[in-house]
Formats: sequence, C-alpha cells, structure tokens
Amino acid sequence: MTRARVTEICTAKPGAEMSEPFGPGADTWKVCGKIFACLSAAQNGVSVKTDSVDTAEMLIAAGIWGETPAFGGYCAGVFHRRAGGRAGL
Repeated sequence: MTRARVTEICTAKPGAEMSEPFGPGADTWKVCGKIFACLSAAQNGVSVKTDSVDTAEMLIAAGIWGETPAFGGYCAGVFHRRAGGRAGL
C-alpha cells in the first residue's frame, strides 16, 4: 500500500488529522486525539487499530495481519501490514 493510498483512506475518515509525533515521515492519523493508523517512515507497512481484541486475534489467526513492532507488540488490537501484502486497510 502506498503512502498516497493510506493518506487517501485516512483523510476520508470524519475528523481525521495527520501529525508526525514520532518524527518526519512517520505519518500518524488521529481522530479526537486517538491514534487509529500509523505509516512507518521507511514505508514498509501501515499499522492500524482494530475495533476489538477479538478482531485482532482473528486477523492474526487468519495470517492476514500480525502484531505491530511500531507499538511494541503489546497494544492489543494494533496490527501491521507489510507493503505489497494481499490485505488492505
């Protein structure tokens, strides 16, 4: 997924704002101050927050997504998709 596509999807969310609290190129998307997506500076993937732990576990079990290194791997419901993967945001 390209940076342009991530930006297009995230910008469409009502109230979404982009900032770079983790440094230049690390696009972080928030609604009401809460992070819902991050694009790595290296552009090797996008991390998104799911609606529940159950959804997170289902996506991991299906092999579609995996725990994100961007959030230390301990934040339930946050997943990382490598660029070029088959699943979208």
